[in-house]
Amino acid sequence: LKEVDAELLSKISGTIVPSSFWKSDEAFLESGKGYCIMYGDEVASVSFSAAVSSEQVDIGIETAETHRRKGLAAIAAKKMVEYVESIHKEPVWDCNVSNVGSRCTAEKVGFRIIAEHAFYKV
Repeated sequence: LKEVDAELLSKISGTIVPSSFWKSDEAFLESGKGYCIMYGDEVASVSFSAAVSSEQVDIGIETAETHRRKGLAAIAAKKMVEYVESIHKEPVWDCNVSNVGSRCTAEKVGFRIIAEHAFYKV
């Protein structure tokens, strides 16, 4: 388990990754936070701040397909939740209702469903 730095940030790939949520790597490194589970030089799983407000941090998570269903996402997510709580903010988790893996990981680290909402795509 390693904290995301500039070197690790360049190794993170997938759909739910910091570059999808932050305007630049520099912005993420300045105002965001993340933790990676490493498998050799490969980022097996990452949990990070996808959005930050004065009261909340929305947690994003991505696990490489070859490393799914091993519990790695829960380890990274738990570390991120601990960080968010240590800075006295509320951790928030949002996922598509069909993303069973994300929902189960969220529940493993203590989240519970409080609402479901529609989203729109163009």
